[in-house]
Amino acid sequence: VCVNFLFTAVIAQAFLSMLCYFKFGIFFFFSGWILFMSTFVFFLVPETKNVPIEEMTQRVWKQH
Repeated sequence: VCVNFLFTAVIAQAFLSMLCYFKFGIFFFFSGWILFMSTFVFFLVPETKNVPIEEMTQRVWKQH
C-alpha cells in the first residue's frame, strides 16, 4: 500500500511536466508501460486458478 501511494504521488507530480514535454505522446508513454507490464504478467506470473492455498508453495512457486 505504501509503495502504491508513493508511486501514485510521483506520477501525479510528474504528469503535468511530462504532458508539457511529450504533448500527446504521454499517452503512448503510459500505454507502453501498460503493454510492458501486461507482457510481464502474462509470461512470468504463474497461474493459480483452482489451486488450493495449501498446495501453492509446492505446486506453483517451486517451478520458479
